[in-house]
Amino acid sequence: MIEIALDAVKKAEKELLNYKDNPIIISEKKRDIKTKADLVSNKILIDSLSKTNIPLISEEIPSNFKTLPEVCWIIDPLDGTYNFSRQYPFYAISVSLWKKGTPFIGVVRDFANKKLYVSQKENKTKLNGKEIGVSYVKLINQATINTGFPSGFNLKKQKLQSFIKQVLAFKKVRSVGSAAIMLAQVAEGICDVYYEREIYLWDVAAGLSLVKEAGGFIFWVHREGWKFDVIATNRYLFEEVKKNFSYD
Repeated sequence: MIEIALDAVKKAEKELLNYKDNPIIISEKKRDIKTKADLVSNKILIDSLSKTNIPLISEEIPSNFKTLPEVCWIIDPLDGTYNFSRQYPFYAISVSLWKKGTPFIGVVRDFANKKLYVSQKENKTKLNGKEIGVSYVKLINQATINTGFPSGFNLKKQKLQSFIKQVLAFKKVRSVGSAAIMLAQVAEGICDVYYEREIYLWDVAAGLSLVKEAGGFIFWVHREGWKFDVIATNRYLFEEVKKNFSYD
């Protein structure tokens, strides 16, 4: 299955590069945009992955599923669409296979930076063919957190104030506008924690696999629809981070 996923990602990347200078914006709603580049990449991924006869969930197609099928592909054909449209070099193709509600395979292609992250259950996560692992930072006040405000996040004043108070517990805060890449950075050990509220599953599905197989700990809470609160950390910070964000 992993070879099928890799082949699909390779084909999607090749086509996306044709839209790098003009992704062709189709719609803009509040803090989100849709482009022709998203749709073209989505079609290529679906055409390739549908040959497996495994159900598929994608950001770009309506889903009839109320819950996750026992086995399913979860894809984001272009995570970080706005970045792509502005040539801000943090965007990725994200493909994941989940089994029984947990990640089994993860592929994240950060093609602006020529990074290919690959993970499979009970196999070490690899970056461009070399094994990687999460960091060894042990204290939250020495940790760097990757976070952000997803397009579906409720930005009411009370929630924002609570969120700011929580992230101030960390040494540094980073945000690049692509959940897949932020999770990949935790798997790589260059950041220590990932946390986002009300993030869509397709944004994080592959990245969660990367972190888990890189030796990290992952945690999520369902909110509504395909929205989740998600935490991913190294093994030393996990419990303290959960407590900090009131999931103890």
